[in-house]
Amino acid sequence: VVTGKLELEGDLTGTFAIGASGYRVDVMAPAESPHLAKAAYFGFEDQFGRASHASATVQHHPNTNRHAANAIGDREQIVGWSLGVDPALGTHASPITMQAQGSGWRIGQSDSFEARDYAWIANTSSFDAWLALLKPHVSK
Repeated sequence: VVTGKLELEGDLTGTFAIGASGYRVDVMAPAESPHLAKAAYFGFEDQFGRASHASATVQHHPNTNRHAANAIGDREQIVGWSLGVDPALGTHASPITMQAQGSGWRIGQSDSFEARDYAWIANTSSFDAWLALLKPHVSK
């Protein structure tokens, strides 16, 4: 496994990992209360120099040190989306939700919000750009 840090602008931080299961890029930024951070995660594999099995997650992470009901109320809220991109089928987007559960947090996917399919979003070229940036690190 090869790991490293990304040099990013402003208050963004980033890391990458390259292993047998493919490539992963994590980008984080601070967020305003009740959230602790905003994050974007990208995953993909190298298939003949092109990104395949591409996925992305964009999410707000709650500050779980706070009492959930005081921070977000009783309603379940969408705090992100998990996306899988397939050149043949398009993009499948699943919501990530959070909700107060007693004094704690329930974070994940729920039945209250529906996943969505976008057949016309099938281009993985943005993942190819990450692959081109990170592939040289494989041989190091």
